[in-house]
This record gives sequence, structure tokens and C-alpha cells, in this order.
Amino acid sequence: MKDLKKEVTEFICKFAEEYQKENNLPDIWREPVVGFGDANDEYFANLKNVVTEVHKLPQFFIPDAKTVISYFVPFKEELAATNIDVEGNYASAEWAKAYTDTNNLFSALNPKLAEFVKDMGYDAAVPYDISMMKDILMSSWSQKHVAVGCGVGTFGLNHLLITERGCCGRISSIVTTLPVEPTKRYETENCLFKREGKCKKCVERCFSGALTEVENDFDRFHCRKICQETEKLYNEECCGKCDTGLPCSHQIP
Repeated sequence: MKDLKKEVTEFICKFAEEYQKENNLPDIWREPVVGFGDANDEYFANLKNVVTEVHKLPQFFIPDAKTVISYFVPFKEELAATNIDVEGNYASAEWAKAYTDTNNLFSALNPKLAEFVKDMGYDAAVPYDISMMKDILMSSWSQKHVAVGCGVGTFGLNHLLITERGCCGRISSIVTTLPVEPTKRYETENCLFKREGKCKKCVERCFSGALTEVENDFDRFHCRKICQETEKLYNEECCGKCDTGLPCSHQIP
């Protein structure tokens, strides 16, 4: 019997590796972390209460959806190092380019992943119309919350996803009728502060004050204002100070 989860995981990992080579990109990515969530799990329905009342269900994209495939593409330590001590507290040029390159990777990979699943005999769809809503700075398909539901990681004090390969990277997902066993979700916190009440390094690294040591006290509008300063330089909204130079940047501490 085919191991469908293994085949999907190998496809994602191989595509990312080949995409980097074919497009002559810097060697910035480590092996992706892939998780599978039960599309009918109450967790996804509850995101309307947790994230925003207009958060989409997997069934919005495929009425008989069975599985959500979420994957995290971790950045290499060498890339993260460029973003630690930057004059003016801007993101580094390398970090901004990594954001652009990774977003382009997702745009290329997701349709191919959906095709791959369809070739297996199942339906698949790439979530659409999920751009960040400017009035609340939230998405109707929160990649981070979806990833938690797929067992990819847990939230850190920095409001980022901490996976087995850390929080330094980017997340994407697709929805499918592929019938597979869901990845077991984490039962303990990967964040050192949430787990043991210590660290808070991400708060120290957030020079803008958008983050505090209070778990849900995050000024996303101020955070975006800082990211827009980098956009003026590199045409990419990003900062990344709160996920580089941390105990959780590249692993679970």
C-alpha cells in the first residue's frame, strides 16, 4: 500500500530543492516540515472564533475536503545571521530577498502539489482570496493557525510558529480530499517562555516594542509599520528581528 503522506512530503522537499537550483537562488532553505490536518476537525471550524469570524473553512475550497496539508520551509542559520545586526534596525537585504524568493516558491509549488495529488486520484485546491485584510491585519486563512492544526508546530511568544526546525522560515498550505491519518498535534508548548516561564529573547529583539512579555499583547499595526520601512528599501514588507538570534530560531529549545 502506498504511503501517501510520505509521497507528498518527498514531493514538497524535492520541489523546493530543485526550484532553488533551477532558479539559481542562494542556498537558504533547509528541509521542509510537513503536517497533515483533518479538514473536519473542530479545530478548523473554531478558527472563526480564534482568528476572525470570516476565517475560511477547508470546505470553502473543496466541499468534501478531508485533509489540509501545511508545510514550513525553514531558513538556514547563515541567512538568519545576516538579519541580526543591521544598521538602522532594518531587515537585511538577504532576509528581504529570502521573503520574496520563498513567496515565489510557494506560488510555483502549490499548484504543482495540487496537480501531484490529483494525479493520485484525489481532488486538491490552493487556498485563494486569502490576502491580509488591511483593517484588522489578519487573513481569512491564517497559515500559522492552520499549521498548528496540522501538527507542524505551536505558537511562540513572538506570535510565530515554532516547529521542530524552529520559527525562522515561512508557511504555506493546500486543501485536498486525500485520505490520510492526521499528524498528531503538539501537546506541549515549543516556546520556552510558555513552557517554562523564561527566555523572552524575542521581546528583547523586537526593538519597536510591538511585542511584550504578555502573551496576547501584540501590536500588529505597529509591527507592520516597521515592516513597511524595509519595504521602502527592498520592495518587501518584512523585519524578522523576532525570529532570528533566538533559542527557537532553528530548533525547539
